[in-house]
Amino acid sequence: MIKNLLAPIFVGLIILYAGYILTNKSAELKYTLSEGIPTTFIDNDKKEIIQQLTILNTGNDVAKNILVRIDASIENYTITKYSLSDESKVTKTNSSFEILYPLLPIDGKITYIFKTSISGINDNNLKITYDNGKAEKALESNSLNISNIISTIVMIIYFILILREFLKFQIENLKSKSEYENYFDFLNKKKPFYIGYKDWYKIREKYIKNISIKNTWKTIEEYDVYKILNQDMPNFITKEEWSLLTSKSIELLDEKLKEIIDKSSFATHESLLLIKKPKLFPEQKWQELEERINKNFVDREYLDFTRLNYSDSKLIEKIKKGQPKGLSNKYWEEYNKIILDLLYLKNLHCVLRYESLNSEAMKYLPDTQQNILTTLLYRLKLNSINMIDSFDFAIYFKKQEKVSWIKDEDYNKLLEKANKYIELDKNERRNEIYYQLLKDIAIHDFHLTNKPESIEDAEWNKLKELENSILNKLEIVKKDSIENNIQKRKNKKLQKKLSMQLKILNDFFDTPDSINRIEDYDNPFSVGTFERLKEFSKKLS
Repeated sequence: MIKNLLAPIFVGLIILYAGYILTNKSAELKYTLSEGIPTTFIDNDKKEIIQQLTILNTGNDVAKNILVRIDASIENYTITKYSLSDESKVTKTNSSFEILYPLLPIDGKITYIFKTSISGINDNNLKITYDNGKAEKALESNSLNISNIISTIVMIIYFILILREFLKFQIENLKSKSEYENYFDFLNKKKPFYIGYKDWYKIREKYIKNISIKNTWKTIEEYDVYKILNQDMPNFITKEEWSLLTSKSIELLDEKLKEIIDKSSFATHESLLLIKKPKLFPEQKWQELEERINKNFVDREYLDFTRLNYSDSKLIEKIKKGQPKGLSNKYWEEYNKIILDLLYLKNLHCVLRYESLNSEAMKYLPDTQQNILTTLLYRLKLNSINMIDSFDFAIYFKKQEKVSWIKDEDYNKLLEKANKYIELDKNERRNEIYYQLLKDIAIHDFHLTNKPESIEDAEWNKLKELENSILNKLEIVKKDSIENNIQKRKNKKLQKKLSMQLKILNDFFDTPDSINRIEDYDNPFSVGTFERLKEFSKKLS
């Protein structure tokens, strides 16, 4: 991070310095002094030196009050002014010479030609000053301005840094596009000239490794990873990149499908059956996903059946629709069995409520289950009218017309039972009369064991006949009473057993697991019926 901050700070300092150099106005004087030329070549009598002094303004402002001071005797001089209108002021003594020039514009030049003594002019006795400072000796007559050189260098460095930052920005911009561009748009790009091959492939490799599933509102087939796995290798991707891209896509699609399966709702779980395998997706992995999709479909359907308490008609409609497209035969059998079991249980519940069976549903149930339901319903309904345990109920039964569902054999048995109760009632009434007679006999101290002398034989015989008759009738009454009590006990035992069965079945539908808490000695069902109830309990748990 610090490294990233230093670059803009450094660039800013360079910009400030360059701006200072370019905007700061200042005069800068440079001079050149030629070697002395002896005049003895011209005039052998005089020993003098001729030298040329040139002053240049290389700055970016006007140089003012240019003073040339020479600590030597100047015999004569000439001056080539920058402008003919310029006026200079000369001060001359035997040992020194000064000439003041008013001003020199930018890039202006003044040329002096001095004739001096044999000693000549040198850096030791020459001094040139102006308002901004002291003139400096130029390295050569056509030398460049140092400030200009520095400015040029600064501008070049600045340009290089700006170019570097621009290219860096372009590279970062390219990397950032990987977060929202699809694989085709990104990987189909040509290598930019400012990126090396090594860096270019690293960027592409990083993009592939970071590829993810976006826009989850799309269908599975619209995901980029699905499209990648459902096509041949594009010509803009290398084999290594294609291998990495397909491996990453397989991983992402596998994870996404598992997530969608686990979170699927009633509205979407059937659509998952219709998803086709991308041609590059591994067969074994796809079989595992199909197994998961099929199981999820059956589980979700079963959950909806029980949670929404589907009616018989809705369950039958599911069967009529047939095997859903994409559902394997294995899970179709399981799915169909669940529906049939639910139809069976619903009709079993109807049986327990003494309601009619659903004839449409019965068509789809196996014969064994149909027989169980019809037999159980018949027995329960038969038992409900088999409680003939009194004269009144027997009279009521005989007054009713024969119902169509009852078998003739069973009806005749019930009719016979009713007749017995009616006959029993008649006998009881007769017995009461006989009992009263005997009671009357007992009240009047009639003793039939020994015939009183006062009683005629004929009357005694009649009483004996009556006694015998009463005894015979009492014997009959006693016998009938015993049979009646036996029958009542049987009916009560059957009624108790039926009540236990109804209670267990009601508890079973509220809590299916309760069937497993019944001990053998408390079991009122037959072995086969009890085992089937246990099987239903496992399915409902």
